[in-house]
Amino acid sequence: MILRYDPDDLKNRKKTELKDENDHTVFWSIYDFAFKYRTRIFDGEDNELGYVQLDVGKPDPDVVFYDSQDRILGHMIKEEDHYLILPERTIFHGNGSEGQIPGIMMITNGELEIEKESNLLQCVMVLYASVEIARGEEE
Repeated sequence: MILRYDPDDLKNRKKTELKDENDHTVFWSIYDFAFKYRTRIFDGEDNELGYVQLDVGKPDPDVVFYDSQDRILGHMIKEEDHYLILPERTIFHGNGSEGQIPGIMMITNGELEIEKESNLLQCVMVLYASVEIARGEEE
C-alpha cells in the first residue's frame, strides 16, 4: 500500500492526510499544541487511533507510541546510526523525509510505502515519530 501526503503540512504542524492511490483518506493527523511534541492520529472516519509523543526527559530521542486510551504500544529510540523500535526490536534507518524498515515500509518525501500491511498503524506511527524526533533536534 502506498500512502501519499504533503510533507510540508507534516513538517509545519498542519493537518496531514495520508491518502491511498484512489485519493481516499486512510489516516490523518494533527499536531497537538496542548502537548509539545505530540501528534494525534485518526483513521479516515475521524476515529482517534492513538498518538506519538517525544519524551523530552530522555537524553537520547525517544518517541512513545500510545493508543487512544493512553496505553503505551511501543517506543522508537535513537541509537548510534539508526532507530530501534520496541517491543518488536525492528530497526528504522532514516529521518522524517526518507527512511525504511527493510521488507516492511519505506518513506520517501511525501510517500509512505507499506509492504507488510499487517500493522499499518505502526508504520504510520514510525513516520510521525521520525518527524517528532527531527523537530526535537531542531528546537
